[in-house]
Amino acid sequence: ARLSYQVLDWLTANLRVGTDYYNDRRKYKVAYGTNGTPFGSYTEDNYGVTETNAEFTLNANKKLNQDFNLDVLVGGNVRTNQYENNYQQAPKLAVKGVYTLNNSRDPLISTSYFSKLRVYSLFSSAQLGFRDYAFLNFTARNDWSSTLPVNNNSYFYPSVNASLVLSEALHLQSDVLSL
Repeated sequence: ARLSYQVLDWLTANLRVGTDYYNDRRKYKVAYGTNGTPFGSYTEDNYGVTETNAEFTLNANKKLNQDFNLDVLVGGNVRTNQYENNYQQAPKLAVKGVYTLNNSRDPLISTSYFSKLRVYSLFSSAQLGFRDYAFLNFTARNDWSSTLPVNNNSYFYPSVNASLVLSEALHLQSDVLSL
């Protein structure tokens, strides 16, 4: 779901929320008399995976004067991932051809796993453009992850870059060369 609101002619607020979700149930049947498994076996393996993202951004795009344009983005994101696995196996079937977890000669082999991750993020970018051919870009992002130690769960990564569009700067007209 996405909601966008034009605050001013040069400023837009956006809110996006989305979830990715799936369940996967697998059943494995090994017949009586199979090489290495003379009594056969039966296994159920279940997975559940969910990722949810919620993001808010403010976008500003403003022409400062005849020569300069400023494009700024600031925002935040919350991402939550959850993973579950439940594995159960009847290692030796008691009755040939009956594939259920209750039909086991030996105790069931059972494992389960659950993990949850949450990451909070703040981010920004700014691009200063000169006459639509020279650009200076800055970005910054900081994440806080729930899986890292509380005293050291934050990581920051900035960047700076510059670009020049020579075809625009030199006013080159060509059917072969664009940008």
